[in-house]
Amino acid sequence: MSTTAQLNCRRERLVRRALVVALACGAVATAYRGAIVGRSNAASTTDIGFVSGVMVLDSGATSGALSMNGNARMKAPAIYVNSSSNSAVQVSHNTVLDTPNLYLLNAASLGSSLTGTSRTFPGPALDPYSGMSLPATDTAHDLHTLSINGGTQTISPGYYSGGMSFGGNAIVTLNPGVYVLGNGISTNNATIRGDGVCLVILGGRVNIGGNAIVNLTPPTSGNMIGVVIAQPASNTNAVSLAGGSSMVVHGTIWAPGAAASLGGNASASETGPIMGDMVIVKTLSLSGSGSLNIGGQSRNIVQPQVSGQYD
Repeated sequence: MSTTAQLNCRRERLVRRALVVALACGAVATAYRGAIVGRSNAASTTDIGFVSGVMVLDSGATSGALSMNGNARMKAPAIYVNSSSNSAVQVSHNTVLDTPNLYLLNAASLGSSLTGTSRTFPGPALDPYSGMSLPATDTAHDLHTLSINGGTQTISPGYYSGGMSFGGNAIVTLNPGVYVLGNGISTNNATIRGDGVCLVILGGRVNIGGNAIVNLTPPTSGNMIGVVIAQPASNTNAVSLAGGSSMVVHGTIWAPGAAASLGGNASASETGPIMGDMVIVKTLSLSGSGSLNIGGQSRNIVQPQVSGQYD
């Protein structure tokens, strides 16, 4: 072999070795962050906005941190429940948790109500969004209270100290951006649409239902990437979403201090409402007569860091 060929072979070996080291270092860094891994590829820090699953954070709940009643069926790629209670998950006879993996601190048998496997994990699982920086209130440009009752309107992002309410069969389009709400959002018989939208709920509650037609997608860039509803832990008001197959909400719903209730009503021929790709709440109750869908096909399945794992 000529000197040139030997040098080329040596250079190729060095490149390969550097690539292996770089991949290993990246894997360690990802693991330390509390790996968010879905398929065979590890997710980077920017992928935090593009994960999928359900996390019920209340570690002190004595029972029913996750509860289901009626004929509700929830489909999600993974569910983590932080309560150590033996009755952390409560289901009625006709309800179904349609998930490959239900992670609990204590083993539980849910029988036919669980389609997948119940697994124990050394939690509690840590909220991967706990360090998220929310936008500040812009009191100098306060848009105050927005109430739309009927008609067709397009609205723009900003700070609404009095919150928002929609009704009277109003048709409302939200321009892309971040909507900071000081007193929540409510809908009753209204249509709400918006792409690239994030609702930040600093105060008040989220109450979206009443035959609402909802179609929302989150921002694809910026600080609120992938997040469609963000309610900080300091706001402990309830989050309620109820609807049929006309409710399609993509993105993360993050409300770590809230008791959340999701209700779905869909006929056998309908797919049911899509209520977020990732749901992180304090407690979660589900009801209705149809399938509730949580989780995006193209998103990585959340695998959160657990308390003490990297202390």
